[in-house]
Amino acid sequence: MKRLKILNPNDDFWSLKLLPDKYIHAYSPELMELKIDFTLLDLLKSRNLDISECEKLFNDIMEIMEGVENNGYSIAYFNLKDIVVIDNSFYFVNDKKLYKIDKDDNIVVKRHFNTKLKFLPKEMSQERLSLPMVISAESYKYSLSLLCLFCMFKNYDIEKDLR
Repeated sequence: MKRLKILNPNDDFWSLKLLPDKYIHAYSPELMELKIDFTLLDLLKSRNLDISECEKLFNDIMEIMEGVENNGYSIAYFNLKDIVVIDNSFYFVNDKKLYKIDKDDNIVVKRHFNTKLKFLPKEMSQERLSLPMVISAESYKYSLSLLCLFCMFKNYDIEKDLR
């Protein structure tokens, strides 16, 4: 196993206990270390995921997101570096992407993000690029679906299919 360092961990995220404690090597307000097998990005450098692995990826992350939403939070989008593999399970670990869900089931994105990321939901397109940005708390589902397609095909262009 290798170690993944997370600077200034977000207590709101880690208090949700979405990752078993046995994978947390060290924790302080300044630094957290996780014991991981590899990141999703590392895995994809060697091969694509097959359909059963993509289904597991989708289900594992959806289960985590259910726990996130049940606690009044959501995220806007995923990236390959946000997900790690530990003991053949996938975990979302980017605590900096956590947003509080408002009374209308939306989240308010206030932080800048890279508009060229492959897995952004439609609500975060360049045409709507002004902050703060109000999007559905469930926008992550579109992002996760794009990510899973990419993991299988790596060159999949959803925009081409939508034209």
